[in-house]
Amino acid sequence: MLNYQLIDSEEQVQNLCALVAKQKSDDFIALDTEFDRVKTYFPELALIQLEIKGQCYLADPIRAELGSLIKALCESPAQILLFSCDEDLEVLAHHARLATGEIVLPEHLWDLQLLPLFAGINDKMGLQRAAAKYLEVELLKSETRSDWLMRPLSESQLEYAALDVAYLEALREQELKEFSADDVRLQWFFKAMKQKREQYLKEPIADELYLSVGGAGELSDKALRRLQFICKKRYELGRERNEALNRVITGKALLSLARFTPLTLHGLRDSGMKPGAVRQFGYIVLKWIKESLELGDEPIKPAYDAYAPGRSSKKNGNVFKAFLEERAKNCRIASDLICSKKLINDYFYQKKQGQIPLLEQGWMQECVGECSLAFKE
Repeated sequence: MLNYQLIDSEEQVQNLCALVAKQKSDDFIALDTEFDRVKTYFPELALIQLEIKGQCYLADPIRAELGSLIKALCESPAQILLFSCDEDLEVLAHHARLATGEIVLPEHLWDLQLLPLFAGINDKMGLQRAAAKYLEVELLKSETRSDWLMRPLSESQLEYAALDVAYLEALREQELKEFSADDVRLQWFFKAMKQKREQYLKEPIADELYLSVGGAGELSDKALRRLQFICKKRYELGRERNEALNRVITGKALLSLARFTPLTLHGLRDSGMKPGAVRQFGYIVLKWIKESLELGDEPIKPAYDAYAPGRSSKKNGNVFKAFLEERAKNCRIASDLICSKKLINDYFYQKKQGQIPLLEQGWMQECVGECSLAFKE
């Protein structure tokens, strides 16, 4: 049976903080979190899992205050090992702000789901498959959809949680065998992790949330201004009341509200708002729509999908994707790292705006080179 220690008292938390503080820049701390955010805007932390020098620790935020532990983790010079780190970084950044008053994150991060992609493995594996491939270890899957906020946690839940961190250091060692000591692809990975860290150190810009709404590129300027206003109001309400944004207005309904501007509760339902949301937030949303109708004619930035290659020239998009796939092959990295629809759309969008696209920044620029040589714009 896996060896782990449940941390659920103030004394245990402080002892664990002291252990974290002792770790140096060449030490490793494996980290994972369990949380819930189905109904809330902010993630509700349910468990922090750590592995340090072969020992697993499961810190319970419901039974003990973990602010000091989160602060210690964010200040640690150690190498922090994670697997599929995006949600964990979001959780950590939020609770670090609660603990310290500012958004902070550990300096040295490794996402072990991302690392094999830089070795050219075109397969974004989950932890179970990665452990089986690299370590020949079979991990538990039975508690994936557990209610992690309920107490007490079962032995099966605790063991499952501990397994999420128990093998990360060994997994890192095996994944690194895919690289040579001076491999430029490894340097690209470190730069990508730095960019990811910086991403979660920033708050969303409320006035720019509309940009990523699917289909927004089809709206008129007036409808786009309304969408911007409604998205901002939804975000502000979600944060203020800690409500999941899709429980207020779903992403699909946002587009209909901005386009058709219903002014009755029945109209909100016809536009795609869920009945429960109409009952709870209907009159608030109607107020937003009425206010959005009074907006002026100030210039507004187009939505991200306004210049998607499929909208204007599918041929350009296909030519560009083929160019990127060839560059990925030549650089011996997974094509997903530079050939995603999001990155391709960003390229066309930023070029139209006279801005520098992601593909021409940082490690991607080193890999891809001069993108404009791929086709005639």
